[in-house]
Amino acid sequence: MTTLVFALAAVHCGGGDGSNTPSPNATNPDVSQDGGTSGPHADAACVAMGTTDDPDDDGNDANCDGADGVVGVDVYVNVAAGADTNAGTPTAPLRTLGAAIVLAAKTKVRVLVASGTYPVDALTLTTEAHVFGGYAPSFVGVPKRALTTLQASATGFFIDAATNKFSMAHLKVKGDAPSHPEQPSAYGIRIKTGDVSLDDVEVQAGDGIVGHAGAIGEAGPSINGGALTCDGVAQPTYVRGVSAATRSLDGTAPGDFANKVAALTASAGNPGADGSDAPASLKIVDGVFAPSVGTKGMDDGTAGYGGAGGGLGRVASGPYAGVALWAAGGSGGAGGCPGKGGTGGTSGGNTVAVLLLGGSLHVTRSLLHTGFGGDGGDGGDGGQGRQGTPGSLPLPANNAPWFSLPSSCTSMNASSDPLEANCAAYGGTGGPGGAGGHGGGGAGGWTIAVATAAGANAQVDDATVFELGRTGSGGTGHGGGRAPSGKTVRAYAIP
Repeated sequence: MTTLVFALAAVHCGGGDGSNTPSPNATNPDVSQDGGTSGPHADAACVAMGTTDDPDDDGNDANCDGADGVVGVDVYVNVAAGADTNAGTPTAPLRTLGAAIVLAAKTKVRVLVASGTYPVDALTLTTEAHVFGGYAPSFVGVPKRALTTLQASATGFFIDAATNKFSMAHLKVKGDAPSHPEQPSAYGIRIKTGDVSLDDVEVQAGDGIVGHAGAIGEAGPSINGGALTCDGVAQPTYVRGVSAATRSLDGTAPGDFANKVAALTASAGNPGADGSDAPASLKIVDGVFAPSVGTKGMDDGTAGYGGAGGGLGRVASGPYAGVALWAAGGSGGAGGCPGKGGTGGTSGGNTVAVLLLGGSLHVTRSLLHTGFGGDGGDGGDGGQGRQGTPGSLPLPANNAPWFSLPSSCTSMNASSDPLEANCAAYGGTGGPGGAGGHGGGGAGGWTIAVATAAGANAQVDDATVFELGRTGSGGTGHGGGRAPSGKTVRAYAIP
């Protein structure tokens, strides 16, 4: 990151009254006329009002040197017609704001900026400094803030003025929209410290980006039916299937061989607890708002119940009809292992015109504009519990001759169920494991005109206009609801 260093002497920015801010709609005694005697655009008809010429709302050439300000002393910048090897005068302007600041630091003067777009990043001041934009290429006439744009990254134009005064007038500061989820918020200006004034300045922040959705939890592992463990963790005894003609521990009835009613699948395990949604409050980390994240869903789901037993009865139909055969019902299958919790969603990015981390801010006759807050990411679904294992196949009973049956039964037909008992003799399937908990949702992004950290002080006058975009919606999370949506506020004191 390039750091621009101002080392300018204290100067006055008003109409000669010693103030650093021009008065709104002030009538300047300097009447702008074509001409003068000392500057490149001098005209004999110009009547100088003195040797000084503070930049004013009217852009008058008060000292008849051909431009607002003092030609040969102040630094002039024009991105369209300048070159950084020039002297920095109205007819030989510099091209970049960075070069102008370096030259101004050497000569301790002001910077006057013509129309165009100028990249900015960070500014560190060692003394008082003042920048005036909105000028036509001639640097004469009423400055208009729409003409000059200071283009910053998504983290905004960062200003560290230390204990010094710094002012900007008649220009626009525009921050890009963020593109990286690690830093989802958008800023127009961020001020570390100093006494900063904005007069007739439009500050525009981009849109915050949508928060990341949480990941789906892992599915439940296969159960070790013999050891009755899931991932090596011992499970309760109700997970084991019961013997033939026995209800499972959740009360599921065994198969009814005589009436050809198969045992139903046993009950599923309980799902894990959902994670908590991301909070609605904001916090600063390393000079920016840190994105909050919903918590992970819990892994405390339970395994499914073991299956009920198969039915007992005399084989009365099918290939074995007419033969005195008895079938002993199969044992129920083991319950499935529970799934893992989903991860939390990330909160959507905020959009902030000015973030004041320290010092003081004075805003007059300006426009504070934000983009849209980003929607919070949905929490991840909990992983599905593993399906329970099928019950065992029936065996001959009462010393009946052996018969061969498929290992599983799905319908009453000759190939799948030779006993033609609607699978009633087979042990019931164990219940599926409970799903993991749903991850908490990310909160929606805020839209804020001026946010101030503890100890900082901001004052905004009644002539300043606020244009704040919509807030972001919270992502789905705890209990199937949504995390908090963002808020729209003109002034926000950071806790």
